[in-house]
Amino acid sequence: MATHARGFHPTIILVVVSGFAPLIHHRLQDFDPAAVFFPKPYQLPKIVETIRRLAA
Repeated sequence: MATHARGFHPTIILVVVSGFAPLIHHRLQDFDPAAVFFPKPYQLPKIVETIRRLAA
């Protein structure tokens, strides 16, 4: 889905969460602008802080 979203909006900032960390994180490393990845277990305060920082 992240790759598809970039196809439509190349400059979109992605925040991705997944239980499949090794597969997803590897595929997102080459995204520019970078995609932010959060593996399980999710740390809600860290996710909220990241979204606030990216939205600023």
